[in-house]
Amino acid sequence: ESILQVENLSKYFGGLAAVSNCSLKIKKGSITGIIGPNGSGKTSLFNVLAGYVTPNYGNIIIDKVDIKNFDMGSYKKKVGVFNQNPKLLNCSLLDNYLYANPNLKLKEISSIIEACHLSNFVDSLKDGLNTNLHEINSEVNSSLLKMIAFSKMMSNNHEVLFLDEPTEGLDVKNSQIIYNYINNQINENKIVVIFSKDPYIIKGANNLITLSLDDGSYLISNPRE
Repeated sequence: ESILQVENLSKYFGGLAAVSNCSLKIKKGSITGIIGPNGSGKTSLFNVLAGYVTPNYGNIIIDKVDIKNFDMGSYKKKVGVFNQNPKLLNCSLLDNYLYANPNLKLKEISSIIEACHLSNFVDSLKDGLNTNLHEINSEVNSSLLKMIAFSKMMSNNHEVLFLDEPTEGLDVKNSQIIYNYINNQINENKIVVIFSKDPYIIKGANNLITLSLDDGSYLISNPRE
């Protein structure tokens, strides 16, 4: 059974605690929402869990293995990360998907594109999936690029997903697509951890954890059942 454990995690920047003594245990088949006001440490905790920064203290364990013992390739296969400003590679749309998952078939890519309501956009491109994103980057708005990046993340069968403000800047239709995808992960026994201040995207969470500030220290509440 896939379990994510966070043990006594702390991260300091310039002597100030961004995350202080955080401990969590999350089982597969669950969605956990991490909420809190600006400055409460949501993004800092996300960055540590995503592997962007190294904690000063504590451990992150997935399936009884500390992530320090994963090589980067194995970690990326097991853990999917979607941050507030996702980046796409400066190559063709097809190569972006194949970089995320080299084993993808064209039929699978088409299904992902259709699920994200991107088919009309791809069909409108002169070279379709072979279009280089550099050629159209200035013509595509940020919300569309974000949905392409999200669909790219969907191309992998990750066991654990860390999502930081996944609906920020998106309209209702695209937010609904992401909401549906997240909730389908429960049926596939995945672990989903959402960092967001959007009440819509976390309304389906099994657990809700609140990060708060109290006299400069960072506290974490117990999950709701």
